[in-house]
Amino acid sequence: MTLWKGRVSPLARSIRCAPLLAAFVSFSAPLLAQSNSHHYSIRKPVEKYGTLKQGDVPGFGAVACGPVSVINSFVYLQNQYPHVYDSKLILKNPQGATEYDDWAYSAWVLGTQYMYTNSCGTLDPNFAWGKQRYISTYAPRTTILHGQATEVDWSTAVGQNPKRRPAWMNEMVPTWGFLYEELRRCQDVEIGLIFGGGGGHWLTLTGFDWMDDGDGIIQQMENATIWFIDPDDGMESSSSIWQDPMQGFRLTTNYGGGGGLPSWINIVAAESPVPEPTVVAFAFAGGIGFVLVVARRRRAT
Repeated sequence: MTLWKGRVSPLARSIRCAPLLAAFVSFSAPLLAQSNSHHYSIRKPVEKYGTLKQGDVPGFGAVACGPVSVINSFVYLQNQYPHVYDSKLILKNPQGATEYDDWAYSAWVLGTQYMYTNSCGTLDPNFAWGKQRYISTYAPRTTILHGQATEVDWSTAVGQNPKRRPAWMNEMVPTWGFLYEELRRCQDVEIGLIFGGGGGHWLTLTGFDWMDDGDGIIQQMENATIWFIDPDDGMESSSSIWQDPMQGFRLTTNYGGGGGLPSWINIVAAESPVPEPTVVAFAFAGGIGFVLVVARRRRAT
């Protein structure tokens, strides 16, 4: 499936944010059936994220949601882990005067030189590979990437030979457990939506809230919520999220693409600083797929 993500649609804005840290646990739904109800709730400190608007990126701003969602995430990584990233991920705008100018310039570089964003938007394969190449160029040996994706045509990736799925991206329908645990572990998370009416969009995830009735499946009547920075306006917003039993329990939202049709999450990409060796060993033991982003000369091709 070839889909350009870049189209945007309006959504009501809401809520603020508060920090919360937690341990490393791995699970996914609907396999996570529980005997009792459980409240899954995490909100990240929104003030640590970038607030870049895609329209402020020169050249292709109207469809720059892909690179903008990543740059807003990178601002979080630099604020949350200054001892790891310092100012490596956000490039200095040679003609800019403000921090915001640096964000816009970084998104322009990421989009034009790494994600191959054009007037149609950003293809999912170019988003994934482009983020990896950017990190390996400007902050090598600092970051672990991992993700989940379905219905992505990896043969359309630009600049990759052979054209294939990155080793850190698991081929599977994204799960609520992955979203929740990545946020709990203070990781950056970007989600890619496919609109029911055509097109798609990228968002920077900042929060998740759901009261599970015990079956491990997000039902629409349970009023689960995700929060995110929307590249459309650089603000934090929220959306309902549920699993559609008629579509393989895929994660569905009311962030629509027009006509009142719902959207669904087909790809999730997360990044975090290189952890301590004991954490890495624990992750491998739990079967988590990820890859350390090393120097560019050693990247996968």
